[in-house]
Order: sequence, then structure tokens, then C-alpha cells
Amino acid sequence: MGVQLVFLHGLESGPHGSKFKTLSDLGLGPVLSPNCKDIDDPLQRLAIIREALADAGPLLLVGSSFGGLMALLYAQAWPAQVVAMVLCAQVLAAKEAAATIRADKAAARAATRAADS
Repeated sequence: MGVQLVFLHGLESGPHGSKFKTLSDLGLGPVLSPNCKDIDDPLQRLAIIREALADAGPLLLVGSSFGGLMALLYAQAWPAQVVAMVLCAQVLAAKEAAATIRADKAAARAATRAADS
């Protein structure tokens, strides 16, 4: 069995954006990319990722931004399944990062509501 390439996206992107497409275009086989869009809670993301990858492996995890943190957490929880990781601008402080993203989104929503009033 060959290595399964997995792309874990960040908070502000989705599972099939430009990085996913670039990985897919490399010709290394299918790329799995669990959909964690709009989920900033690391434990919820980890559950989604685990469900998608439970029967896959061995895994090469490619994590971008918050997806890098998720790759690290996944490898920590299921080390026998992960053979390698590529982390791109990974986030290392989950609670702080998620809180900042939530605050930024709330501020943007408030500004939009104020502008519409």
C-alpha cells in the first residue's frame, strides 16, 4: 500500500482551494482533504479529520496554517498512521488562534451590521 497524501486546510480556506489543486496536480495519486470549513474548534476539526482518515494510511499530512496544527495533533494522537508531515505556516497556539479568528469575524460582522444600519 502506498502513502496517502492528505491536505489539511486552514481556518480561512476550504478543502479544495489552490493548495489542494497544486497537490492534486503533482500526479502522486488522489489527495484526501477533510472539510473543516467554518469550524475553528480544534477538537471538532480533529473528530472530522479522524473520521475521514480512520481507514487510510500510511499518511503524508500536508497542513497549512491551522491545518498544520491539526496535522501535529493528528500525528500525536495516531502516530502509527502518520509517516511524514509538511507544515506550512502552521499555527502552534490553538486556543489563542481560534479566539483571535472568532474575534476578527465578530468585529467584521458588527462593522457590516453598522454599515447596513
